[in-house]
Amino acid sequence: MALETIIDNLRDGYNQLEPSTFQHADQLTAAQVKDPSLRNQCFYTADGPLYSVEGKKKTPTLWLTREPYNLVLRHLNDNVNSSYEQLVKTGTFRPGLDEARRAMKAKSTLRIDLSKLRLQGDNSQWQYLEISTTKYAQLKAEERKLAERFYGKGKAFIDAMKMLHEAGIPATTVHVLSPAYVNNEAESGPVGRAAWRDNLRGSADSDATDLGVYDRDRLLGVRRERREEAPAGRGAEKGVVPSTPSVASVPPEVRALTMEAISGYTLPFLPQRLQEEYQEGLKKLY
Repeated sequence: MALETIIDNLRDGYNQLEPSTFQHADQLTAAQVKDPSLRNQCFYTADGPLYSVEGKKKTPTLWLTREPYNLVLRHLNDNVNSSYEQLVKTGTFRPGLDEARRAMKAKSTLRIDLSKLRLQGDNSQWQYLEISTTKYAQLKAEERKLAERFYGKGKAFIDAMKMLHEAGIPATTVHVLSPAYVNNEAESGPVGRAAWRDNLRGSADSDATDLGVYDRDRLLGVRRERREEAPAGRGAEKGVVPSTPSVASVPPEVRALTMEAISGYTLPFLPQRLQEEYQEGLKKLY
C-alpha cells in the first residue's frame, strides 16, 4: 500500500490513516532522503513523547513511544477529556498512570535521561539539543540516541545529515521539554505531548513538545479505505465516495473574490509556519 500525504489537524488526519502506517520521524526522514518532494513540508509524526520524573534522584525523563503505545494517538477520539482536547485547552495531556507505565515498558519505547543532554535555550517550557549536520560525531551517547530516534540509525543517520547539509542547514535541533519544567509538571504523574517536524526551508527541526495539534499540517501514511452508503433514490454505486468539486463548480460569487481578499482574511487564522505555503497554493489557483 502506497504512502500518502494527508493535510489536516492531528485528530482528523490520523482518523484517515490505516492503523500502524502513520510514519515516525526516522521513517519520515528516510522517505525525505529518497523523495525530495517531501522536504519542504511540515509533518506531524507518529512518535509519542511522554515525560516523567524517575527514581529517588527525581530524574527528568523522556519516553519516546512508537505508534502502538502512543497514548496521545490512542485517546484522540475519547468522548470525555480526549488527548486532543486536553492539548488544545491546557497544553498538556495527562494519561492514566498504569497505562503510561505500560507504554514506558514497551520494547519499542526509547528512554532518554534529559539531565544528560547538553540542552540550549531559555524558554520556560522547552529547550533544544543542537545537532551539527557535519560534526555529529561530537554528540554524547544519550544525545546520539535522541538524534537517531528522529533522523535514523547508522547509515540512515549519515544520509539524513548529508541531505540536511546539502540543503544549506549547518545544524538542526530536537526540541524537548526542559528538565526543570518536567520536574515541576510531571511530579504528580506523566505528561504527554505530540511530535512534529519542520521543513527543510527552515532547519528541519524536530519537536517532542508539540501542543498545537489543531494546526493543519501533514501526516504521512496509508490512507484508510472509505466506504459510504449512497443517498436513497440516487442510484449511486455503494462504496463510491463523491469527488471533490472542481473549480468550475464553485459558485461564481465565490470565484469572484480576489486572491488578496482571501489571503488577507484567512492568513491570521493560520500558524506562521504554514502561511508561505498557503500563499503559494493560492497563487497557483489564480
